[in-house]
This record gives sequence, structure tokens and C-alpha cells, in this order.
Amino acid sequence: NGTYYISGRYSYYSTDESTWNTYDCDGNRRSHGLNYGNNLFVNIERNNICTSTNGTSNWTKSTQSTDVLYRTVYGNELHIVVGSNNSSEDEGVIIKSSDGSTWSTVSTGTIGSLRGLTYQNNMFHTVGTGGTIMTSSDGSTWSSKTSGTTNTLYGVTYSE
Repeated sequence: NGTYYISGRYSYYSTDESTWNTYDCDGNRRSHGLNYGNNLFVNIERNNICTSTNGTSNWTKSTQSTDVLYRTVYGNELHIVVGSNNSSEDEGVIIKSSDGSTWSTVSTGTIGSLRGLTYQNNMFHTVGTGGTIMTSSDGSTWSSKTSGTTNTLYGVTYSE
């Protein structure tokens, strides 16, 4: 739609990169991630997953949970959100949806939070606490990979 979107303490959109307007789902809460796919914007605001068809207004809170949500991505006809199961961050959480309305939690078995997420080369990749790396082709079945570190990983991308 020719519009730029950025998220952070507040979320903004612009059609010219000079004038920025705010948008929010739940009272200007901090946005941890934003994605677009299948004609739907998904914005995560700590414990909320919000959706909009135009990205500027009419945001709907799709779900609210006790999970702390950090990143979102769209790929393979799925919206995926990652984070931790509560503020103590003792287990990684993956939440998925094909339509942005119905969300389901995927068991990860990870200790610690999941902080980074990408969809590249027909694979979802997430990283997190303790050097966690997990991959999935379908968003439902996730495999752990060895990272060689116990440091927290915050970002992941892929380059060909």
C-alpha cells in the first residue's frame, strides 16, 4: 500500500518517510514486533497480538496472554510469534495462526525465552536464551540446532 511502518516504544506509519503518524492497538503500549502477510498486519505489544487489514487504524486485539511476546514473522501462509511463557522467561513460546484470528501455542520444550525470528529459504528460524536455535518448515514441528554458545541470541537472518 506504499506505506512504511516502524515499531518501538510507539508505533508509526508514513507514506513519505517525512510525516509519521502513530497507531496502536492497546493504548500506545510498546510494540515488540510487526509483520505483514496474507493482507493482514500483525503487531505484538508485549502480551497482546493485534491485527489490522490496513495497518493504520481499526486494530483488533486478537489475543491477550500472560506470555511475553518478542518477535513476529509471516511465512508459509502462517503468522508466527515467539517469546516466553511469562515474565520469568523460563520457557520459550511459539504461537501460530493462519488467519490472524485463531492462535495456537506450539510446544517448544526450550528453557528460556525466544528472542529472534525470521522466515528465510522456506524455513522458520528462532533464537533465544542459552544459545537456543530452533528451525521449522511448517511452524508446528520445531527442531533444536546446536549453536556452540550459551549466550542469549537476539537476532537471526539468512543470506544466499
